[in-house]
Amino acid sequence: MARGHRCPFGGDEFVVILKRIEKPKDGAKLAHKILDAFNESIVTEGHELLVTLSIGISQYPVDGREAHAGQKW
Repeated sequence: MARGHRCPFGGDEFVVILKRIEKPKDGAKLAHKILDAFNESIVTEGHELLVTLSIGISQYPVDGREAHAGQKW
């Protein structure tokens, strides 16, 4: 699978940038791995915590040619 970078985007938002993915489905595979990693709850000091997240995927140049094009939501 492609290698890439992750970086904070906002207070609770992150961006993952993959370079040179072989197939568009590689992005979806990574998204599923990330979702699976947060699937289980965390128990701390007797409290059960569940993290929820959503993922959006955009692909250059299909979804826009400028950097901010993928940031529209």
